[in-house]
Amino acid sequence: MVIWLRALALWSTFLGASATCEEQDVRFQGVELSLLRDLKDVAACRAACVQTLACQHFSFTEKQVVSMTKVQQVQQAQQAEQAEAAEQAEQAKQDAAEAAEAAEAAEKETKEEKAEKVQDESDELRAEQKKLFGQLKERRLESGLETIAPSLCLLFDSSSHKESVDPSTKTVSGSVTCPASASRPTLGNVEVQELFKEVDRGSAAPSDVFLQSGPRPTNAWWSNTFINKNLGSPSNFLTQMPYIIGSDKKGVHVMQPFMTSPGMEEFQHGLGVFLGAEGDLTGPSADAWDEACVTLTYRGPSPGQAMTFPSCRGSAYVTAELRGLKPFISSDLPLAVPHEIRVDGKAVACGNYNFVQGKEIEFTLSTGDSWIAFFPPGMGWTCEKQPFRLAAAEIAPARGVVVRLAMLKGKTPVDASWGDLLRQHAGSYPVASGADYVAHINSETAQVIFDWGNHRRNIPGYPQSDVLQLVWPNHVSLLSEEEKNRVNSGPKTPFKDLRGESKVFIASAPLVLHYELYPIATEEFAGRNPIPMDGLLREMMLEALKGGEHVAGAKYDGAKTDSEFQLPENVKLAVGDTYFSGKLLARLARLVAIAHELDQSNEAFFEEMLSQLADSMEKWLEKGAKTPFIYDKSWGGLVSCGCNYDDCWGSCAPKCTNDVSQPASCPALHQAGQNFGNGFYNDHHFHYGYFIYSAAVLAKFRPDWERHWRPQILTLIRDYANPSSADSKFPLARHKDWFMGFSWAGGIKFEPLGRNQESVSEAINSYYAVACYGTVIANRGDQDMDLGCQLRQLGRLLTAMEVHSGDMFWHVRPHAEVMSTYGRPTVGIMWEHVALHQTWFGGSGWAVEGIQMLPVVPVLEDFLKKDWVQNHFLEYKVSCDSDPSCSKLGWSWLVCIQQAVLSVKDAFECLRRLDDSAFSLRSPAASGNSLTNSLYWFATRSDLTPTDLKAWPKATQVITTPSPGKTASLQHLGPIRRFGRHGVRMNNRCLKLSDVACPNVPSIRCIGDSCCPDGSLCPSAPYYSNPLCKSPKKIACRGTDGHNPAIKRTPEKDGPCPVGSAVFCPGTMLLCQQDQCCPDGSLCPSAPLSATGRCLKDKVHDCTGGLGQKPAEKQSYDVLGECQVGAPVKCPNSNLKCWGQMCCADGRPCPSASKSTKCWKEKEVDCLPKEAEAPPPAEPFEEPPEVPRDHLERSRYPEEPSVDPVDPQARSGEDHAEHVRTEAPTTGTTGAQAECDESRKCVMGASVLCPDKKSRCAGMGCCPDGSLCPSAPTLVAGTSGCPSPKAYDCTCVAKPVIVGHASCLVGASVRCPGSSQNCSIGCCPDGSTCPSAPLGTVCPSPKKEDCTGQTMIRKYEGFARAASAEMRHFNPFALVALATVLVTVAALAKGRQRRSMYLTVASSEGEAGEA
Repeated sequence: MVIWLRALALWSTFLGASATCEEQDVRFQGVELSLLRDLKDVAACRAACVQTLACQHFSFTEKQVVSMTKVQQVQQAQQAEQAEAAEQAEQAKQDAAEAAEAAEAAEKETKEEKAEKVQDESDELRAEQKKLFGQLKERRLESGLETIAPSLCLLFDSSSHKESVDPSTKTVSGSVTCPASASRPTLGNVEVQELFKEVDRGSAAPSDVFLQSGPRPTNAWWSNTFINKNLGSPSNFLTQMPYIIGSDKKGVHVMQPFMTSPGMEEFQHGLGVFLGAEGDLTGPSADAWDEACVTLTYRGPSPGQAMTFPSCRGSAYVTAELRGLKPFISSDLPLAVPHEIRVDGKAVACGNYNFVQGKEIEFTLSTGDSWIAFFPPGMGWTCEKQPFRLAAAEIAPARGVVVRLAMLKGKTPVDASWGDLLRQHAGSYPVASGADYVAHINSETAQVIFDWGNHRRNIPGYPQSDVLQLVWPNHVSLLSEEEKNRVNSGPKTPFKDLRGESKVFIASAPLVLHYELYPIATEEFAGRNPIPMDGLLREMMLEALKGGEHVAGAKYDGAKTDSEFQLPENVKLAVGDTYFSGKLLARLARLVAIAHELDQSNEAFFEEMLSQLADSMEKWLEKGAKTPFIYDKSWGGLVSCGCNYDDCWGSCAPKCTNDVSQPASCPALHQAGQNFGNGFYNDHHFHYGYFIYSAAVLAKFRPDWERHWRPQILTLIRDYANPSSADSKFPLARHKDWFMGFSWAGGIKFEPLGRNQESVSEAINSYYAVACYGTVIANRGDQDMDLGCQLRQLGRLLTAMEVHSGDMFWHVRPHAEVMSTYGRPTVGIMWEHVALHQTWFGGSGWAVEGIQMLPVVPVLEDFLKKDWVQNHFLEYKVSCDSDPSCSKLGWSWLVCIQQAVLSVKDAFECLRRLDDSAFSLRSPAASGNSLTNSLYWFATRSDLTPTDLKAWPKATQVITTPSPGKTASLQHLGPIRRFGRHGVRMNNRCLKLSDVACPNVPSIRCIGDSCCPDGSLCPSAPYYSNPLCKSPKKIACRGTDGHNPAIKRTPEKDGPCPVGSAVFCPGTMLLCQQDQCCPDGSLCPSAPLSATGRCLKDKVHDCTGGLGQKPAEKQSYDVLGECQVGAPVKCPNSNLKCWGQMCCADGRPCPSASKSTKCWKEKEVDCLPKEAEAPPPAEPFEEPPEVPRDHLERSRYPEEPSVDPVDPQARSGEDHAEHVRTEAPTTGTTGAQAECDESRKCVMGASVLCPDKKSRCAGMGCCPDGSLCPSAPTLVAGTSGCPSPKAYDCTCVAKPVIVGHASCLVGASVRCPGSSQNCSIGCCPDGSTCPSAPLGTVCPSPKKEDCTGQTMIRKYEGFARAASAEMRHFNPFALVALATVLVTVAALAKGRQRRSMYLTVASSEGEAGEA
């Protein structure tokens, strides 16, 4: 064992010297914000920039000894005298201004005292400046003497530019932000172009909006705002938390997200506030950034005109710095009645551009949301009530002003002290996060630090204060106990979103998050618990590895053992994608590591496996690889070239048909779907983590190999886990969101829902691989030990962050602080604003569960926590057992992996029952795992009791399956045809069992006998149809259009049938055999007697004629009587066994569970002693907490219409218009709209039963039949993402008439036709009704355009009566909380201008008389 004695002080010579943020021999040019002399060093110059408003860059010139002639000295002295005189004059003006401000603030001082004080200070300052200037002048005029030029610190805004200077001037330049990561050494000094070819991205290169030099962040939390338009329309949304910031031409929309259903938040421009400036602005640009802050910059047409938004995650305010521009605050909404604002605490009427003046202004919009704005002292504003607008009466001075905006009150209850807190801390704001981490060599803990307080600016005219920040549940759980108590006792904030409820953190000291690190030491690839030295599981591992009497094959290729495992030919040749190839390489590497722990290192097969792994890795890492890695100079990253794969239909060696000698032609750079979007920076940590794990294993057993290939290995690590922002080639930790703790997998390709990540377990594996690699190097104890220690601790920290946040946000628990009403135990894909129970390849429960457990490595034990597993395991097991696709597609083995967390004995039996192809290389899910690795997982569980295990029966002969490397023989592919049998359209470019896209849903892929979202069979399934899917194929791969011989429905017989034969499940067309379970949870009718208890239910029908199992009577708990707490018993109405704190498959606690057990539903059957206290009532699973009615109304969009059999795009404009006129319905329904079922009425977004009465859904989810969930909010056509609309509606919300196709939400902020002005529920400047206005909005003229799809109102006579009648059955998108604004018309007899009289219909709270 290595003794950790050396301190991490210096890196090996391999790493080179550490870099800093400064650039040598470079200076900035442009409009100077300030000039400072005689500063000590660069750090002092940067600190001055931090404190100077709008400062983004600085140039610092050191003090120098300069020799000059007398003439030169005289000239310089004269110039200096003139400059200093000008400075004195300017300083005097500034002094006078500051003195005046101070005098105004000090109310107790008399005018005479203030004047005398100002005069005294000015006289003293002038005398001191004159004295210093005279001394300097005397020194300069002395002949023949050397003069000392003072240091110069020049401060600039974002419009400055760099230029090179003479090195002798010793000038350095830098940015206001210098993250701590810039002081960390970079991972290597070998130039990337020496290792891999380089490429420029052309049209896919980043645009010029990134003003900071160096590699560009591709997966950062704010990257969506700055995606190149050639890669898709940018979303413009930046999730600052708690606000959503939407950039626009003149500033930003500030929106507060609100929950519309469990797991989904929404926001809209029209419901928020706009903060910006007048004039023609360009922007925004990303001016500076670090781990948790980014600065958005807008520039005006003249030099010195700029507006910047320092946006830091967790800031309670949105802050704007303005110079030379006129700021304004506005909203699409009117002020709430009585149309007043509060200026410095006093109520003031707003309207007709009233002039107001004060430091703070509160205003409440018609939704009931209250905001507070903080302004420069003395600046005047004009106020308009409808729509609300505050506009500055003067232009911001050149030295700049600050405007801050914060939410005072929203829909979430808030403490009264929240407003006082906002006022107290309004004078300070951060411009950088100061993020850093500490992970000492010997420590088993690490800290992530955010130091906002030391990177703050103070606003003139406001008292200095600590920075006010917010934290979320993922932060609070990591605080020290003292800090946690302080945060939990703070005032309640108005912010609650998808990530939970925010809490107050006063940044008087840094925020320190404490992480426990996963133990990795001498045995680099082992877990917390060593494998047993003897016993059944060790014997079984050896048999799986080498063969034996109980294992006739390792369940992947007939009788082959895991020691005989061979990589497919394409992986050996480096031909193909990096994801599946990486998984197969890591599978082999894991077998090598386990073989070593089993003392098999001296066996011949061990060296053969090592050689195979090393040879294959070399093929992938070399510069001339067949699928090469290439360096993207434009963005700064290592991407795979991609491969247009061809193996001559299995008759020749695999090859890539694209020309890899020309990197610019690489398919992955142009096709976002190639290799899962690797060329667009999707999933790099998933892909490369498998390669790094393989490299770590080779580093342990082939150290010379590792030293030779280290530059390439470190380059892969730098791409996704780079520790240093001083690295000029790669961004810092590309995928990691340091504030939230988890990673974002989505890259530079635009996605409508923003950032996303699916498999958090693969993200965990990627960082764990770095830790393993570093530990191997450190354990050598040689000159590379420092490098190894740094990588070890870096990897362990990133792993711990991913584990903690992944468990909190992907694993849902009852009564948790985050998403406790989500309705599903696991999140499949976490987007920025919605958590989907869905994967990229389907939405089955077993698929969502399974993708979050790949790959099975020791660190997975920290992620699969027992309390979460016992809450939902039985539900997961039922979802897999009742769906034959789970086993057919290779996902059933993961049930055994999760079961081992609760019971190794049951998991061991589960593994035995798996079929002989459970770990087949042809299965995308199972190809990365093995029987040996699964047994290793069982053997290292902490609660293992070896005496409970029974040996598997002696193995029988297994027939070897065909070689996995061959797809099919050429003669069996079938002819090339456009249409095949059954009239199905053919895709001759794919083959049977290929990974293909589902019809009409290119983002969802399928393989073999799986079903696509629309219910059709996957194109690569072996036959035209199967019993599993709702409908046959819409497209068929070559040679897969034949009839399925299994679909021959014969008259059902009572018996007999051969035991274990393939028969139909009762009442279905689904085949089952042996001990499989049917969709209703019952055991297959032909199952043998030994399968009793295998499924949720016993047989409903027995066709074996008594040879099989007879239906068993349900267990009676009256007969069972009392039981002990935690005793093993059966779940009610089920054969599934439960114990301890487990939840049954129906979401209720186990009958023997203690009263403290938390499950999704209340306990129904209790076998504990009667005197035991009943468990406290739990929150019903299907009834989430009631939310305010005005909150619910925000999600009532027009519902998706039924599919029109005639394609509107195919009609001419005239025909389409006629179609709209003739088909417009006359009632408030939408085509073939779902009927309201009053008997099943539900709260919008609640968890309810799907039409099949088996599956559950909530909110925006899709049911198994493809229909939208009955509890979903009313949606605009085409936005649900489900193949078909609701089968029935349980929300019973009245809906508007839909005509044509909607393209916007009701009440959305849109442009008025022919105008640059936005509108939402009112009238446009020309008098026409806003295109997004709801029914009942009356203006001088009707809509010119209608983007909502509602029926247009064409008659305006008697408008008040018509509007009132219309509004009784229509409820708009909660745009007005207190009143609905109606507009009446009074047309002028002359002139073109119209004047509108606004009539406000008062709310029920008593404003009717006032109106």
